[in-house]
Amino acid sequence: MSEEVDRSEIDDIDSYGLPRIPLRGHYDVKRCDKRRQWVEKFSSTNLQHIGEWWANEGSDDSCSTTKLKGNAENVIGLAKVPIGVAGPLLIHGDHVNGHVLCPFATTEGALIASATRGATALSRAGGVMVQVGQQRMLRAPAFLMRSTHETRVLWDWLKENFRHFKQQVSLFSQHCVLIGMEPFYFGKSLVIQFVYETGDAAGQNMTTSATWHACKWALKKVEEELPGIRVVKFYIESNVSGDKKMAAGHLQSSRGWFVQAEAWIPEHILKSVLKIDSKTLLEVHHIVQEGATRIGCVGSNINVANVIASVFIATGQDVANTAESATALLHMSAVSKEELEEAQKKLFYHSDAKVYNGDTKVEEGGVYISMQLPSVVAATVGGGTMLATQKECLQIMGCHGKGTVRRLVEIIAAFALALDISTLSSVASGHFASAHERLGRNKPESGLREVHLNNEFFSKVVGSRGTLVDWTPMKVDAGTSIISELTKTEISKKVGHFGYIIHYTTNSGEVMEWPVVIKSKPLDSETATMINKMAQACGLELAVQYEKHKLDTGFRSCHTRELAIVQMEDPKLKQFLPEIYYSVSSISKDMFVYVMEYLSDENFTHLNTADDISGWTTADIKVVLRDMAKFHALFMDQLEWLQKQPWMDHAHSRETAMKLRPLWKAMLANALREFPEFWTSQVVELTTKAIDSADAMWKIFDRFPQTLIHNDCNPRNICIHKAGSVQHVSDQTDDDPRLMCIYDWEL
Repeated sequence: MSEEVDRSEIDDIDSYGLPRIPLRGHYDVKRCDKRRQWVEKFSSTNLQHIGEWWANEGSDDSCSTTKLKGNAENVIGLAKVPIGVAGPLLIHGDHVNGHVLCPFATTEGALIASATRGATALSRAGGVMVQVGQQRMLRAPAFLMRSTHETRVLWDWLKENFRHFKQQVSLFSQHCVLIGMEPFYFGKSLVIQFVYETGDAAGQNMTTSATWHACKWALKKVEEELPGIRVVKFYIESNVSGDKKMAAGHLQSSRGWFVQAEAWIPEHILKSVLKIDSKTLLEVHHIVQEGATRIGCVGSNINVANVIASVFIATGQDVANTAESATALLHMSAVSKEELEEAQKKLFYHSDAKVYNGDTKVEEGGVYISMQLPSVVAATVGGGTMLATQKECLQIMGCHGKGTVRRLVEIIAAFALALDISTLSSVASGHFASAHERLGRNKPESGLREVHLNNEFFSKVVGSRGTLVDWTPMKVDAGTSIISELTKTEISKKVGHFGYIIHYTTNSGEVMEWPVVIKSKPLDSETATMINKMAQACGLELAVQYEKHKLDTGFRSCHTRELAIVQMEDPKLKQFLPEIYYSVSSISKDMFVYVMEYLSDENFTHLNTADDISGWTTADIKVVLRDMAKFHALFMDQLEWLQKQPWMDHAHSRETAMKLRPLWKAMLANALREFPEFWTSQVVELTTKAIDSADAMWKIFDRFPQTLIHNDCNPRNICIHKAGSVQHVSDQTDDDPRLMCIYDWEL
């Protein structure tokens, strides 16, 4: 074969003068590449990534384009789908006993994390028990007769000759075993559902071939032995097999493998891992069961299809069989302490002590959950299971090759149960949306990123001062902003404080070195999501209450409020702020950024003293109180104006105080549990009384004058201008020439 593919081979016009895909039937890599180049030209698209073959292309059958025949036609490349692993999950079955990882090929954020959370809960509860039953692969040919009487006669003959049918099938496949036939009558048509066992193969192609040859033999024999009837037409498939269909028949009798999984989860594991209690979980399960019935679902589960589809893609199964394989029934019921203890004896009996490390204490009841999947169409030999990455994914589970398909089916059922219990718990606890907000929703990148910090940006910062020369990063002490630091871990854009040294040339030609700090604000939704995650780590009750009240806690529009303050031009206000050089406020780009002066010991005292307040004297505190009063005076009696500002869409009131009482009590309970040395019984009692008195207290507050406040006034956000470093705008009321400098406004 020559190195180049001749142009004469590119037959891309059919006999009607229409375009056609060239080089059909060819699988060598050069012709596959040539075909892809034709597609690039035809579609005006660069297919660089699709055209990346295996790194060791052709080294063996699992990574060779020449072995793709039977898997795909008109091949032009490979699809790269992210693969993650869920688990480990402790499984007790006939074919697997121990901790197992399961590969998921998916682009749906939160899926693998949720399955892993479910696996953690089930493993701590002692694991999942699984049992795999019979395999049934179906093919359903149709015989069109002249009358209903002839359909009866034909069925009687076919039934009597079942033994001969088995023999005919065995002639064409050594792996395909005919185990039964069932008749369906449609007027003058007779449909026979052939039932097979196919071993470690899914068997859909082999059963089609075997059925075809066996029926051809039968047609010939019928013509010889039943001259009084005539088969008018024969069709290899009637749709009664339910191939790649979601059908009620798949619940009643299997198409594929029948498998069940079950587990018992104590109350304390529901609360500690899944952040839910059994009463709420069972209540929501009842609702989703009713919902499935109302819309006519086949089966009732939460999202089994996610496990089936992602594992099928990862392991080279026919992903279209998700239709019948995801047909499932999730059962859930309450169990007593005694029932849990009895169940754990079973789990210990089945468990290998070397791999079991469950949380076995039982102090109260919990839930029993089970999953039934009657029609899992899966294989560990043949088809896509022989491809390189798919083979490796099967090997992760110990499921590649002959004798391993039952193990694969047991693992799939166990992880389907893990995902369903985790997802249902998220729905019940109110975390479903926040988890997808945090882990999913792969929306286009927005916000401040490294690419935005370029010459154009810094030239705007320099402005009329001169001409930008260059800029370099500078390390700054951002203090102890817990929320900003934690939010950074959840999002990819730049959030927080970033120092830079700018060099620019003045209009007189002098080169200046200028340190600045860029502050980039996270969105309110990003901040709320991060706090939500913190709340979830503090237990069920606090997580539930925060999810209910997160929009009333003061963080709504927090990304726009500080920008609004620093962009104000009132000199009486600006004297108390760091100098602001440039700002960007863009809703469409999710970018809320300002550039401020670098606060250094040269001009300021008391910087970042949240962790050590020993340097604050009475005189220092008086400076801050004096200037804070001046700031409050600026917005006194401006309530109507403030309420009209788009950045001030949240103000605490008596109504919000009443709504927030359950959240405050949940926070108090968490503080008492985590820090009993600080939250003594006396402190807790006083705080509880204050929370319960919120209504009466706010009736008093409502009579007070109202103004704008900083709302996060602490030594992390406050420092003091040294005397002479800034000029007073308003009259002094004392002899101290220093000025407060305050930043990180929450308002």
